[in-house]
Amino acid sequence: MAPEFPYWVFGVLESARRGKTALEEREGMAVQQYVNYYRCPYDGTEWADIWSCCCNDMCPKCETKDIEPYKTEDVIHTAPRKAQYGK
Repeated sequence: MAPEFPYWVFGVLESARRGKTALEEREGMAVQQYVNYYRCPYDGTEWADIWSCCCNDMCPKCETKDIEPYKTEDVIHTAPRKAQYGK
């Protein structure tokens, strides 16, 4: 029997696609980020996290370190530039 798809991933993806980072707020420009999908080889826990690079992560359940993502998606946040009036 196949494991059930972790539906909480949809919430992570949606917040990543709509959200703004602190850097965007300061500079008003696009920032490249990645949604990395992980699966612990020891206990089978699956999770996703948003990073500015494709990096290894730690299992939230058993705390095994250096787990590589099995899948990565690009996410681009964009913030409109602020108009500068009177200058």
